Amino acid sequence: MNPSQFAAPLMILALISAVLNFAGFSSIVGGDWWHLSLCALTSVGVFVALYMFWKVAFDVLPTLDNPVIRAIGWVTVASGIAIVLSISAYWNLVALAQSEVQLLALKDRTVQAETRLNEAIGEGGKFKGLSGQLTAFAANIESLAASEEQSGAISGSPGKGAVSKLLRQITAKIDARASMVAKAGDDVSALGADGQLCLGNLRGTLENGGTDLEQKAAGSVDCVNAVIAGLGSQSVADQVRQDMAALTAGIVIPASVRTKAQKEAIGNILAGVQEQANAIADTAAGLVSRTVETVSNSRPNAMLGVLVYWRSLIPAIATAVAIDLLPLVLLAFLMLRVRDLNRQGKPTSTTTLGEVERIHDELNRLDRKRGAPLRIGGGQ
Repeated sequence: MNPSQFAAPLMILALISAVLNFAGFSSIVGGDWWHLSLCALTSVGVFVALYMFWKVAFDVLPTLDNPVIRAIGWVTVASGIAIVLSISAYWNLVALAQSEVQLLALKDRTVQAETRLNEAIGEGGKFKGLSGQLTAFAANIESLAASEEQSGAISGSPGKGAVSKLLRQITAKIDARASMVAKAGDDVSALGADGQLCLGNLRGTLENGGTDLEQKAAGSVDCVNAVIAGLGSQSVADQVRQDMAALTAGIVIPASVRTKAQKEAIGNILAGVQEQANAIADTAAGLVSRTVETVSNSRPNAMLGVLVYWRSLIPAIATAVAIDLLPLVLLAFLMLRVRDLNRQGKPTSTTTLGEVERIHDELNRLDRKRGAPLRIGGGQ
């Protein structure tokens, strides 16, 4: 088994690895001619390094008879393998797995978009329950105003007077705020529907696959982020809190209310109304939505991606490493063959018959020259 027989396979494997290296290098650098030239030059260096390393290993290691020297030779090969893996295998993997990394990153981004959109919808719609509370609150005050008009429950004088008018003004303020909350709730629902549509488009891009996935997905991600930002801008709960906390502030008891008893009754009613309003304000304070972070729309880094998603890239990793380490298996077979021939006492020389004939002819030529007379000048 002649080590020279492996020259062509070693060259082919080194060339494949160099091409993959170029693909890996060029995927993370700029596309201008200077960077591509550097990638090409580096790939040439990788080709030379891989081929020369394995070529020398195949030529030298089988000829080592001393066990200690042979062990040192294997240690040297192991050290070279570590260097080979560091300069080549990782970039082979980047080249082989960059499309899969892009797809895996897009899957993660889709899950992230769905999670954050749902969080934003939940946070943005936390205030919706306030609409029912405000409506019920307004109904209570409206009922109190009706009782005042029918039986003079507060002032003692039935009819539409200053007290009932005051209560209906408060009712109008609460109704206006309840309507605002209801409308904001509808807006949140509409934004949520828009976000689900954007999310559906993003899922469609992932399922359909094809080229330029990043470019196709970017618009959908931007759409989801716009919805998240819109949901995060809702300040309804804080507005309700402020309005309810100051619901009766600045209200002046009408001048038509003259008796002390009437003023105390109205004051007690307003105090009761404000107490209910404060309860709603406290509830609203606990419903202020937190800001949900938007989804990153940056292009995945192939170098980092192969480290993050390595569990999903086992076949690509095996291929990338095998391309560089297959010569090690061939070298092991060669060494086994040499050792077996040595045990059988058979020659292990790889010199061919043609080479022996050429050496024999060259020796004969030298002998003839040594036997020829020495000639000095041109005529002697």
